[in-house]
Amino acid sequence: MKALFYSINGIGLGHLSRTSAIAKQMIDDGGADIKFFTKSDFNLFLEDMGVPFVKSPPVGIGDDSEAFIHLVNEYLPKVIIYDNFFPHGGLLYANSRGIRNVLILRNKKKGFIEKELSDYGDVYAKFDLFVVTEDGLKDRLPESVLERSIFTGPIIRESVRDNNVAKRYGIKEDDFVVCFTCGGGSNSKRLPVFNAVKGAWEELKGKIDGLKFIVLRGPFSGDFPESEGIIVKEFEKDMTGLLAHCDIVISHAGYNTVNEIILSKKPSILIPVDSKDDCQLDRAMNVEKTGIGWCLKEPDSKHIASLVKEFHDKPRVREGIRKAFESINVVPGNKEVSDAILRLLKEERDVLKLGKSCNNNCVCCEELGNKIGIEK
Repeated sequence: MKALFYSINGIGLGHLSRTSAIAKQMIDDGGADIKFFTKSDFNLFLEDMGVPFVKSPPVGIGDDSEAFIHLVNEYLPKVIIYDNFFPHGGLLYANSRGIRNVLILRNKKKGFIEKELSDYGDVYAKFDLFVVTEDGLKDRLPESVLERSIFTGPIIRESVRDNNVAKRYGIKEDDFVVCFTCGGGSNSKRLPVFNAVKGAWEELKGKIDGLKFIVLRGPFSGDFPESEGIIVKEFEKDMTGLLAHCDIVISHAGYNTVNEIILSKKPSILIPVDSKDDCQLDRAMNVEKTGIGWCLKEPDSKHIASLVKEFHDKPRVREGIRKAFESINVVPGNKEVSDAILRLLKEERDVLKLGKSCNNNCVCCEELGNKIGIEK
């Protein structure tokens, strides 16, 4: 039962983190044979699971159809899972070979998904299953997509129960731990936030006993030098395990981080970063509306520091957030997504190599294969 994941990140970890969580669940549930197609440089998720991967060429997302088709023809998976983005040529080729195609969707800015479906409706028609993992999309999808969709909880890399997390970070019982996650994406958009958090540290040091800042800078190259009370790491594989030892989180409002924060029941100061498709502002405002954190539309050192200090100093603030979390029950969708994909894997359906008649008895795939040099 072969499954292939198309998990193409920009410079962040989001896609690889989500898809590796699904892959782990599938391996645990059914022993699926899994391979990844990725260009991420953070492949420890896959190496730890013993999952093989093929690196995409250094081209833009969606411009890697040729390399992807070569892999599909070589590996012959029964199902391909794409996280939000997909190479159109690769999808069309896989569909014609009898391969099942699954697209994972999260919420997008208003108008983005609508335009995609309007412009490329014939391409989206090739998907066998849509997995919707975030609220806000159901009323925006056409019936043709809804009838092939399942709606699940968020995909979250749950804790690997590393009992050494506190030891690795030197966290003591009486420390007050602030975790700052920088996320991926454009460095230019993240630099103001990065600098504001550095400024907040300067405002707070000496004012809170046992203050410790843990900075997870991801692929961001900003300078946050380690000193007493500051620990800087590139990333943390066991994010929810680390958050269990933190008091408050400062972050952007990316899908993964917000869900990890909510699952861990930790208050957060969210500073959304604008992007062409992701709706970070909506996500951050929803956190503030539910009373479990704050949304800052602009990065401001003094404002960040004052919120951290208020949370530390005022029991009524901490109690209010604790009560707000009581009404929130996050059930990760990992298991439900795994079950749906495994059902597709178990279906009796032939996967055809290049040169055999495809489902539609056309020659488009053979022509495409000849064009990119795949041998029959």
